[in-house]
Amino acid sequence: MKSLSIHEPTISAPLPIKRSVAPRISISNEAAEFARARQVLPTLSLIQAWIVNNHAMADSITIELVPDPEIANYSLVTFRVATHATVDEVSEFKEFLDTMLYEQGSIDDQEHFVVLFSYL
Repeated sequence: MKSLSIHEPTISAPLPIKRSVAPRISISNEAAEFARARQVLPTLSLIQAWIVNNHAMADSITIELVPDPEIANYSLVTFRVATHATVDEVSEFKEFLDTMLYEQGSIDDQEHFVVLFSYL
């Protein structure tokens, strides 16, 4: 995987958690091409920015294209976030993320993304 710099949009919502050091981020070429082809790169950038700017416990973020386990012949851009956060902190952040996607993201774009957390 190679590192890809993605434009970080302005975030107008209150930020629940601040981070002083940015997590390591990697994005697969397949995920970037999938997002470009479906014209959902702005939503990918929003999700990445919210995780980087808001979630203090994100040690690393891996963005990759993964087959959807429920829909044959379909894939999702998957954000795999490695974290030292507690289950409660992650739940609170996921609620924030869902709210932000609803308010600022496109409803149609949301079907292309999933955010998963792994606890370190």
